[in-house]
Amino acid sequence: MNKREFGKSGENLAADYLEQSGYRILHRNYWCRIGEVDIIAQKGNCVHFVEVKTRTGSFYGTPSESVTGNKVNRMKLAAEHYMKFAAGMPGLGRDMQFDLVEIQIRHTENI
Repeated sequence: MNKREFGKSGENLAADYLEQSGYRILHRNYWCRIGEVDIIAQKGNCVHFVEVKTRTGSFYGTPSESVTGNKVNRMKLAAEHYMKFAAGMPGLGRDMQFDLVEIQIRHTENI
């Protein structure tokens, strides 16, 4: 499995988790020239812009450590773009929130 496939599998796990937790997935891999958002979901009146980080270990740090201020700023700009784009969508919430779903796989052999 290459890096892209691994990231995609993490996004699939995150989307499944969110749906099981009562979120409605509105969009996946939303991209505009300003930035991108892995998952856009809604729960109640809140639209959640979700970054998904998947890791196989902690050699490069935890998944959350890889989310920089610059990444969050680009997500916010992409979220504003999305909200303008989707303004006419029936039932779209008005509140916004930025979330992170961390998926870390740690395999220890022969313990």
